[in-house]
Amino acid sequence: MDHPLDILPLIPRRQLEVYRGNTEKLEALAVAFTGSPRQHPSDPSKVLLRSDPMSHQGFFYEFLVKDLMYAEELPSLAAPRGDMVPMVRLWVKKGAVGLRVAPFQVADTRGGWDGLL
Repeated sequence: MDHPLDILPLIPRRQLEVYRGNTEKLEALAVAFTGSPRQHPSDPSKVLLRSDPMSHQGFFYEFLVKDLMYAEELPSLAAPRGDMVPMVRLWVKKGAVGLRVAPFQVADTRGGWDGLL
């Protein structure tokens, strides 16, 4: 996947047409997650969605592509260096299993707050 929005064609076209403009039907079957998408670097059956790409303390979601019911392209964000960050709203099938991953720095905290802040 060369571009983050390349995940949109991974959702079957027939599925996109069923839900286009039918928010009530979509909300009955799926939950929306918004962020900047990337295909998983080593598993093409998964997609990653960074919830707040401008935050230094963000997290990301991991979903199976087969659980994506619909995707909406949203306006891109302008990064401080002038780069554009693509954004999407992914509708994920209710009952699907996803991961919420929050990276953190490993540190020994037995000494209290010294050196952590």
